[in-house]
Amino acid sequence: MTELAGDYAPAMTADDRIARRAPPWLLAGPAVFLGAVLLGFVSNALVDIGPFERATFGWAIVVPLLLAAPLAAGLVGRGMDPGLARGGILVASVLVGIGAVALLVVTTDHVGCSGPLAPIERVRVAAPVGLVAAAAYGLPGWIALRMRAGAIVASVIALAAGVVAWFGFLFALVIAYGVGASCAYVP
Repeated sequence: MTELAGDYAPAMTADDRIARRAPPWLLAGPAVFLGAVLLGFVSNALVDIGPFERATFGWAIVVPLLLAAPLAAGLVGRGMDPGLARGGILVASVLVGIGAVALLVVTTDHVGCSGPLAPIERVRVAAPVGLVAAAAYGLPGWIALRMRAGAIVASVIALAAGVVAWFGFLFALVIAYGVGASCAYVP
């Protein structure tokens, strides 16, 4: 009796083994991002962490981790199914944007010199900031995933895009919330 090629499962290739391991690695970028956010909250609560005060700790540890998170997602995604990797970066980007909006809505009650705002008004003001935060996570992750160059070149280009995107996030935050504007009465 002869066996046809379609009667049995083909041997597992290296790509199949990588795809099977993909789901845990898909969490690399979001885990780094969440770790950075948690470290930021801890540094704000403790004020001094060892030899660092909170601002030094934030710029030395938290900001580089925030920039590294989408790179981790993109570079890890290069070894898995492209659709799964793109989907993971998209979902993480949306969650970052929703998290930014939620954080702003919960922690602020007024914008600029206006009086207290209703929660729906706070969402309206925070929505552009959330959109830019999502792009600041997604753009570098997508670049690191799509670059066909080596991992180092892709990382440098994605990191540059991330820096630009995060400065865009900060700019949107300043524009939306009028940070630095004085509400003092000037006769």
